[in-house]
Order: sequence, then C-alpha cells, then structure tokens
Amino acid sequence: LLNVNFTRDPKFDIDSLKKNRFGIYSGNNLKPKKVILKFNKEIAEIVAERIWHQSQKLKHHRDGSLTLEMKVVISDELRSWIGSWLKYVKVIQPKDLMK
Repeated sequence: LLNVNFTRDPKFDIDSLKKNRFGIYSGNNLKPKKVILKFNKEIAEIVAERIWHQSQKLKHHRDGSLTLEMKVVISDELRSWIGSWLKYVKVIQPKDLMK
C-alpha cells in the first residue's frame, strides 16, 4: 500500500452529483428531463417493487399497468435500462427517447 493521504474537496457533494442521474453515468447532456414510462400489467409489480430514482412517482392503473415518472438526465444507461424492458414498456415522454 502507498503511504499517501487523500483529502476530499470540501465543495464536493455526492448527493448533488447523483441527484439527476439514472445509475452511475451522467450522459453528455447534464440537464434533467421529465421521463414518463408506462409498463404493462405483466411487469408492473416488478417495476413497482424497487426505487429506481429518488424523484420517481408511480401511478397504478385499473388495468394493472403502471406509469413511472422521474426527472433524470438522459443517458445511455437509461436507454439501456428502458431497452431491457422493451417488450413491456412504452415511452410516453420525452419523445426523443423513443428513438
């Protein structure tokens, strides 16, 4: 081991750094957007069991589907996560995330 000390910058705030991130990567655009996803009933309860982001809001629908709303930076990690649910999810907003 090295005999080196590390001093953290007192201005560094991990909470503000991760506030708008989905996962660990911030993406190129640091401005968060409102993301609204609608999950069908086959997967709704699995999605609802977990906190995906601190800003998330869930709305359960009578047909068993679920709407997830959160304010996050659009990143490749977010796109990949949505893609993993592709068969079960519809992107409501933002429109450019549907591509």
